[in-house]
Amino acid sequence: MAPTNPLEIQEIADIIAAYLEGADLACCICVSKSWQAIFLSHRWRNIHSGFNLKRFAGTSIKYGPNREDVYNHRHLIRGLSLAMDFGYQHEYQCPNLRRLRVYTTILTQSQKPISMDLLKIAPLLVDLELSRMDPTPATWETLCTHPHIRNLTLQQIKLKADDAPVFWRACMKIESLQLRGVTIEDESRPCNMTFDRLRTLVITETVMSHRDAYQWDLIFQSPMLMSLELELRKRAVVKEEFLNGHWPPLTKFHVNGYLQDTELASILNRIGNGCGSISDLRLYNCDMSTQASSALGFHFNTLVNVDLGWKCSSSSTIVDILCGCPRLETLQYVGSILAGDIARRGPWVCQQLRELYLRLLFEESEQDLHQLVFEHLSALTRLERLTMLNTSRMDHENGLAFRFDCGLGRLASLQQLTDLQFGLERFPQLGMEEVAWMVDNWKKLKRINGCLNSDKEVRAQLESVLESHGIDVQYNGQS
Repeated sequence: MAPTNPLEIQEIADIIAAYLEGADLACCICVSKSWQAIFLSHRWRNIHSGFNLKRFAGTSIKYGPNREDVYNHRHLIRGLSLAMDFGYQHEYQCPNLRRLRVYTTILTQSQKPISMDLLKIAPLLVDLELSRMDPTPATWETLCTHPHIRNLTLQQIKLKADDAPVFWRACMKIESLQLRGVTIEDESRPCNMTFDRLRTLVITETVMSHRDAYQWDLIFQSPMLMSLELELRKRAVVKEEFLNGHWPPLTKFHVNGYLQDTELASILNRIGNGCGSISDLRLYNCDMSTQASSALGFHFNTLVNVDLGWKCSSSSTIVDILCGCPRLETLQYVGSILAGDIARRGPWVCQQLRELYLRLLFEESEQDLHQLVFEHLSALTRLERLTMLNTSRMDHENGLAFRFDCGLGRLASLQQLTDLQFGLERFPQLGMEEVAWMVDNWKKLKRINGCLNSDKEVRAQLESVLESHGIDVQYNGQS
């Protein structure tokens, strides 16, 4: 017989419980025995517990459920976060635990090493995060022998030279490795190992012996790597052996650092063997000039998300992306784009675009190009977030004007638009006609960020109309 109470359907109960916090779930459990049976597992699915050091009083406090309650419900716990400022005080044995985070809130010179028998605590553990702590060698040995751990995150941890070999041996079975602020005191480098299972690698704010070589070793010894986030903190020439090595078929490639144009071009050419594979690209502080821009073209058919970090790209490169990437969904934080470059090129093919961030630059004789820009924007019918900042080389000129006489009416096709940002550097001088049109045509619009009009009284009237229709108006971050 079908259940009469919708909450008895597991899928419905899971959806409702996903929107409830711990206190709300506790209230649901107290309603009745049937509600207790439904929501009890959700209440204990993710637990935060441990000891905290009070910064000013110098005393420790216990927070979270007590040990007896944890023991009684240990079979329900799937995620556990432990704060331990005085070493590992006691063991939490959770037979069905999948995610474990152990961290300290205050680093001290006298902090005791933390030892964990992961096999005993959580035999089915998959995700492990260790943060701001000093693990013992036994921890790395246990990590090496644990049968199920696949995702490992280390934050602000020092890996000693004697522990490095067993640590890298454990990483040979890891699928996702994140090293954030980790210090590795190892002179040998993991040269004779292959990380066949590694799919995701993140290295940020990490200090290593032979630091550059260490990073590249991990990349080239991971032939199946799909996602790479790399931070290069020094401006140094990348060795040719790394540039011309066999790069894995990355689909996600994030770099924050000082790659020169030729270096970036060589890497982009090697990824995907010249056939393209990158779908998620983020480049900060890199030099994308002629060669790198040309190499990026190999990935145009696979690019979905692009973030070029303000000064990384040229105007022609941005136009190439808009005119050559049919699968593109987000284009963020790119440099200025010349209206003349838009005029000299064909239509934008990125009709899957949901988020667009551009800085337009109009020359003195190009004010008549507003209509053309609006025409290109009108084809982006799936657009949800539009940021169109204006830049100008002449003080008396404005950028793209969101007015009817400039072509605003062409954007009636943007039925999915929810967020609009414009004109933080030049006033668009909107009137009541434009604002009423936005309300009538953009039914899903929720937020506008920008100065609607330089006249304070007119601006107040326009903002009042928008807010009466549930549209939040902000200017320079202020409501």
